Amino acid sequence: MLHLSPMKENEYGPFMELSMQEQAEGQIREGRWTAEEAEANMLKLRAQFLPQGLATPGHFFYTLEADETNEKVDSL
Repeated sequence: MLHLSPMKENEYGPFMELSMQEQAEGQIREGRWTAEEAEANMLKLRAQFLPQGLATPGHFFYTLEADETNEKVDSL
């Protein structure tokens, strides 16, 4: 079985880096942004929507863990 666990501060940075990269690649692929503007656009959006990062009020971040071992699940 699996369970959700609140994301820890040391997990947020790597998660956000990967998330921003994947979102930027999607915007580029769809032709909405150029590769040159993608990083600046993602930083602007992150500052707008998650100004306090993991502690931004009204936002909740979790990791998926295996019940038996509490190991993080990277993908299903």
